[in-house]
Amino acid sequence: MTNHSCGCMARSNHRHFHLARAWKPVFCCENSSRARFCRRPMPTIGPRCYELRINDKNVTWRIVYRIDPDAIVILNVFDKKTTRTPKQIIELCQNRIKLYDSI
Repeated sequence: MTNHSCGCMARSNHRHFHLARAWKPVFCCENSSRARFCRRPMPTIGPRCYELRINDKNVTWRIVYRIDPDAIVILNVFDKKTTRTPKQIIELCQNRIKLYDSI
C-alpha cells in the first residue's frame, strides 16, 4: 500500500480518481503515460457541464456530464478522435439535459 499525494491509500500500480467534498474532481495517476485524466468545462452544452478525458492504451474516451446539487448526470460516453467535440454529440447532450430537466 502506498500513500498518494491526494491522501488515499492504494496499491502502488493502482490508477484512481475520486470526487472531493464540493464535487470537484481530484485526479491521481502516478505519472503514468498509459492513463491520464483531465477535466474541462463544456459551456457550449450548458452550465455546470464538463468533459472528462481518459487516455487509454488505444483510445481516448470522453465522458460528458453535468453536476447538479443532488446528482451527477452522465450525458454521453464516447471515443474521440479529433480535438473538437462533434456537433451531433453537443446537440445530443443538450437534448438530454432538456429531457432530464423536464422530468
